[in-house]
Amino acid sequence: MKISPKAATPFARQLARGGGKVDLARCLMDTAHVIIMVLDRLGRIVRFNPFTEEISGFRMDQMRGRDWFSSFLPEHERGRMKALFERCLRGQSTGPITAAMLTRAGTARAIDWRVCALPDRGAAPAGVLWIGKDITQRMQAERELYELNKVAQQRERLADVGAIAAQIVHDVGNPLAALSMQAQLIRRRAREYPDQPVGSVLKSAEQMVMELHRLESLIREFMNFAREQRLHLGRIDLTRFLSEIAALWSQVAFARGINLIFHAPDTPLSVRADEEKIHRVLDNLIKNAVEAIGDAGGRIAICAGACGGGRVRISVADTGPGIARDVAVFRLFESTKAEGSGLGLAVARQIVLAHGGSIYHEAASPHGAVFHFELPIEGPTPDDAAARPPRSL
Repeated sequence: MKISPKAATPFARQLARGGGKVDLARCLMDTAHVIIMVLDRLGRIVRFNPFTEEISGFRMDQMRGRDWFSSFLPEHERGRMKALFERCLRGQSTGPITAAMLTRAGTARAIDWRVCALPDRGAAPAGVLWIGKDITQRMQAERELYELNKVAQQRERLADVGAIAAQIVHDVGNPLAALSMQAQLIRRRAREYPDQPVGSVLKSAEQMVMELHRLESLIREFMNFAREQRLHLGRIDLTRFLSEIAALWSQVAFARGINLIFHAPDTPLSVRADEEKIHRVLDNLIKNAVEAIGDAGGRIAICAGACGGGRVRISVADTGPGIARDVAVFRLFESTKAEGSGLGLAVARQIVLAHGGSIYHEAASPHGAVFHFELPIEGPTPDDAAARPPRSL
């Protein structure tokens, strides 16, 4: 559809004719290596520059007067781009937007668009100027980088899993040997003294149960580490969430003479995260604090608060002996406990990183340790490649 001289605005007619007042604009349009598109108030094409012809395959003389939205945009992009166009005509502020643009060959290009209204002599704008930067190659490079990072992470995880498997073979050997010895002892006693009360083998049975619990814990921690951290995000009220966790652990702490306290935030505080997995992180930190203090009695404090930058910090402090400087507690198999597997904090770190957060510890005064982990209040962003892949067209 052609624009008739009567239907076009004075600005559109002048721009289409190339009048002297717009020589500079014409020069910029002819030489710029960005997409420059002028639309009238109805969304029809008034003019676009040679670079747009080059990148799209459409010729200006063939497209003048056509509806831009149906000619250049895939169907799934038209609604939001029309909404942006209308906001611009009403004088409302419009931010940058990334959307796909179709070429004559039917392929999609990723374009980073900026839009502004074109003034006219009257109160209403004459039309809308669209300026777009082709970021297709950049996005393809981002996706390729993401895929390479993903492969590297998978290889790193496979190496870790292999190391864990080797460690499990080593760690499982002693409990299995103990179980075998106790089982043989029970069998021998049952054969030699068939009428003897079952209580005579109770001690051996209890030792077997303890070893089985140890094996079960080891296998569970291995499974937690080996499992990919897929997040099921939801809004968590931290006061409710942390008070429930404190209540669950208070009896365990009380039995050891430990006073466990939760300092509620002064103001309502929530975070978008996977509740089950954050629960696992806190279970690990509190369990470690309880075991660090032991039966000597002490204190554990849980608190949370905003820490700036759109993040929240959750802390678990204890009055135990603290952590030696040369101990890398988040490293696989690194543990300060004689019976520790060295997997718990590695799992906790993996979960926190999957949320786009960070975890660290410091010494408490006069003794003890404080573990902090920070999470983005609005959850992981698209830039957290470990959490989700880059956007696609």
